[in-house]
Amino acid sequence: MKTKKILSTMTAAGLVVSSNMATAAVNGTLGAPNGESFGTKQISVTIPKRIKITGFEDFIFGDWDIEGDADIDNTDHLCVYSNSAEGYKVKASSLNGLFGLDADDATVVDHIIPYKLFWINDGVSTANGDELVYNTDSAVYNNHNRISASCAGSDNSGLRLLITANDLKAAPGTDTAYIDVVTITVVPN
Repeated sequence: MKTKKILSTMTAAGLVVSSNMATAAVNGTLGAPNGESFGTKQISVTIPKRIKITGFEDFIFGDWDIEGDADIDNTDHLCVYSNSAEGYKVKASSLNGLFGLDADDATVVDHIIPYKLFWINDGVSTANGDELVYNTDSAVYNNHNRISASCAGSDNSGLRLLITANDLKAAPGTDTAYIDVVTITVVPN
């Protein structure tokens, strides 16, 4: 009875017998000549590559003022979990089809404020990070957490946004915000 309970628990936890391997189960023979009988059983567990990114907050800034305001340079500290032994890659794309903020105002036509995104391989550092190229895989990073999908409450990566003061100065004023929505994709390598 105890054996059945253990096997039921293992099945509920995700024990999977692989269907692409030949069956290794062999029943023993009647104990001959010394009374022993041997059987074999294959045990197989499949653990697919998994990845998760958390910690995102919107980059929302108030009224930018030409007198006294500098570049917008802000970092969002993030957690990347992956069980891949080969690390992960990052890819960034956006709703506007480029790294550029578009005015949410019909009176401001054809003016895009460019911005840059950088991936910081260490979520707690103040390093500048590696510049992301639009919709292109990054280098391979290995700073992911392999034990906790929430990085045990800490950060191991960062997304840095840079909008230069010169590009902000060149933008026409508007009563609404310049916006874009960025999609960050992390893929196990």
